[in-house]
Amino acid sequence: AHWRYGDPPKVRFKAPSRRSRRAGYLHTGRSRPIHALEPDIAPYLDSLRACLPQFEVRSVHPILMGWASLVLEVNGEWIFRFPRWPEIEAQLRKEHALLPELARALPVAVPRYVYWWHGYPGCTWPFVGYRKIEGQPLDQADLRGAAGLALALELAQSLSALHRFPTERAAALQV
Repeated sequence: AHWRYGDPPKVRFKAPSRRSRRAGYLHTGRSRPIHALEPDIAPYLDSLRACLPQFEVRSVHPILMGWASLVLEVNGEWIFRFPRWPEIEAQLRKEHALLPELARALPVAVPRYVYWWHGYPGCTWPFVGYRKIEGQPLDQADLRGAAGLALALELAQSLSALHRFPTERAAALQV
């Protein structure tokens, strides 16, 4: 069965353990840490295998089940994002056009889509896949002293470059 708009596969969640509840993993907000609610990722993996039969899936680590997407780390080196709603699929189409342009303009690593669900026969669930960008999540970084100053400088340079991106080019890309 192919995915239809407004008809995402049923996602079953496992209840969080007492240990994770005590550790404070449950929080309010639109997205929840994956360790708070464990999604059933089988329908997404089935779609990935149907679309990319040559791609060997050796390990899968769910990163996030947010309002917009399910994000999986595959084989420790790939990120696959599966949009949960049609409007998010439309956003991915815009990202597909915009990210290569931003990669040339920004001083930081930008995801480069290697796998895109269009053109693959048998795809039942839309997705994008790209090489994992190495780094440390900001919420785990030590922002004291010189490390914090270096991060602030890199962030300022990145934002400055982003603001210099030509708005007419973004409009041409329908962003």
